[in-house]
Amino acid sequence: IHETAFFNMNTGHDALSAKVLEGNTLRVEFEQWGNWWWLSGLGANDYETNDFAIDFQDKWYDLRLKRLNPEAVYIYQSGDHWKTLEMPKR
Repeated sequence: IHETAFFNMNTGHDALSAKVLEGNTLRVEFEQWGNWWWLSGLGANDYETNDFAIDFQDKWYDLRLKRLNPEAVYIYQSGDHWKTLEMPKR
């Protein structure tokens, strides 16, 4: 499991959306205004690991995957449940 970022939920309906921008890059975005990104108990900043690089903007972040695993599952929060993002088949 790789947790990339957290966000403060102001209501039980706060949600994220996620989509594939191109190739190995995903965009994760708030569906509402008023939230902010967290990482390790602080406001999130851009960072990079061996597996991915993440670039935070105001309402979204772009996640560049360095290695695609065909068995990986990408999940994100939508209100009180989880959604799954399907990566395009190559």
